[in-house]
Amino acid sequence: MRIAIGLSTWIVGLLVFETCAAFTFMPTDAEWNSWPPHCKAQYVLWTTVGRGSKFVNSITEHDKIERNKWLNDGITGFHHFCAGTVYLNRSMLAQNERDREYNLQHALDETLYNMPGANRQSRYYPQLATQLARILYEQEKYEEGLVVLAEAMLAQPESDVLYSAAAIIERKLGDLEAARKTLMKGHEAVGGRSAEINYNLGLICVELGDIEAAVEYAEAAYALGYPLEGLRTKLKNLGRM
Repeated sequence: MRIAIGLSTWIVGLLVFETCAAFTFMPTDAEWNSWPPHCKAQYVLWTTVGRGSKFVNSITEHDKIERNKWLNDGITGFHHFCAGTVYLNRSMLAQNERDREYNLQHALDETLYNMPGANRQSRYYPQLATQLARILYEQEKYEEGLVVLAEAMLAQPESDVLYSAAAIIERKLGDLEAARKTLMKGHEAVGGRSAEINYNLGLICVELGDIEAAVEYAEAAYALGYPLEGLRTKLKNLGRM
């Protein structure tokens, strides 16, 4: 995997918006309903705009409990991360490139806000890292996305989603062998117990023409309960499952 610069140095270079600026993000009704509980509670209990919004009486005790899990795990100010999630979703629905780029930039700014002070050992940190990498992927900043994921792996080598996310970028760059190597590193780190990594290894092996290995990983992925049938379908078409 390519690692060009340190994550902290890179973030400082990209964190261009005013960190002291007022948080003014307002979700639509549909976006509010799609938010996970910790985002809803954080928005209402922490932000001025949330306390003054129509959602102020909408949170539940469950929402508050989920919020406290994030706070107690060393992830603070995550209303920015939650806003970043919505901006990323908006970019996927944008009707033109200008709106897409606008929402991606806001997604980047908000997600970056959480990274420097976040506890890298938190169980939630991989969510921050993979969201940031996804935004960078959509902006075609592939190398920067790999930097984010590589440094997250150093902090949490047993987080399978980090390896899968990195392999997606490496595949996009046309380096299937690098993608397989990254997934194998994750496979070893989790003792072969990740359905997602087994599934993605199977897909990469099909593309590389290593069908025997693909069948092996597919069987492992489905035995572990992986829900998607794409790999099985590919192998059935090859007469192997």
